[in-house]
Amino acid sequence: MSAAKDLSATEQVVEKGGTVIPIRPTSTASTGGLDGSNGGSSFKPVDIAELYDEVESDIPWVLEGFLKMGGLTLLAGPPKLGKTTFAYHVLVSIAANKSFLGREVTQGTVLLLAVEEHRRDVIQRLLDCSDMNLSGLIRVEFGPLPFNDSVLKEMVLYIKREGVGLVVIDTLPAWWRLTDESDASEVIRKGMPLIEAIRETEAAWLGLVHSRKGGGTNGEEIRGSSALLGLPDIAISMKRTEGGTRQRKLETVSRYADTPSELVIELHEDEYKVLGTPAEVSASAKAEKVWAVLTDGDQSTDEVIKKTGLSKQDISRGIGRLGNRVIRNGKGHKGDPYRYRRNSIPPTSEAIAETLDALNKSPEPLMSEQ
Repeated sequence: MSAAKDLSATEQVVEKGGTVIPIRPTSTASTGGLDGSNGGSSFKPVDIAELYDEVESDIPWVLEGFLKMGGLTLLAGPPKLGKTTFAYHVLVSIAANKSFLGREVTQGTVLLLAVEEHRRDVIQRLLDCSDMNLSGLIRVEFGPLPFNDSVLKEMVLYIKREGVGLVVIDTLPAWWRLTDESDASEVIRKGMPLIEAIRETEAAWLGLVHSRKGGGTNGEEIRGSSALLGLPDIAISMKRTEGGTRQRKLETVSRYADTPSELVIELHEDEYKVLGTPAEVSASAKAEKVWAVLTDGDQSTDEVIKKTGLSKQDISRGIGRLGNRVIRNGKGHKGDPYRYRRNSIPPTSEAIAETLDALNKSPEPLMSEQ
């Protein structure tokens, strides 16, 4: 069985705007495979007192809430949805010690296993993500890369020696090359040695996988056997939203409370921004829809409902979110219903702002209108 090559050798360097990226040569093919052995480990139970001594007060994150040291995170989504673009922004942020999605990162060298995309596409993606000099901080291994015990052992040694903090696999199915990805036994046979290697490296691992065509929730949309969902510490599903081509929703299944269950993000210029939870984004969108139909003249709630198609409750919440951008008249009862118009002269002082706030206050909510 031929061994995988030494990843520390550099074949070429790509430069653009001061960015230097070491590109690793393709590994030699191997005829070996996973034999299912436990590597000669022995049965050694540990006393609970020793376990308590190992408890950490804080979870060691590489990316807070999403990538845990010594843990596996899966990122799932349909083809061409932006999984790879998202992953490349993550790895550049880790290498550059730059916060991502407003969350803290632990800087470290990144190892990218680019086993699916063409070499030139990988290089271009890396150059597009950053003009910073990241020489020595991003290492790339191109496919084909065998998945066997020999390669895993060599990777563990390399990751420890080079101080790699994050390993990105693009994609996990392309590396595993399963005969039948719906076969639970085959997924477990490939997955367990990988998990053991991950725990030994103490690096965070991010594996890209595909979603089922039919979709799903709570991780069920991940394509293949349900056994795959049992392997990672965190599973992230990337989905489309109604907010446009650059907006995505992230849904997660996680072992940790630090992981948000849902987030809406948007690729703004060259950076991902958090827009909030789906509920928050929806409320903001409805508020702007209300604002779009308001004019300088008074309109009743019924008139606003007719123009927007929103419910009375949505109108009420939208008006509340718009705050001093809207002036309300009327007392909110049958003979004198609430009427709304745009505030054409925005507050220029605290006094004016307080006056408008007072005008907008009422002991009765909008829902009480008859």
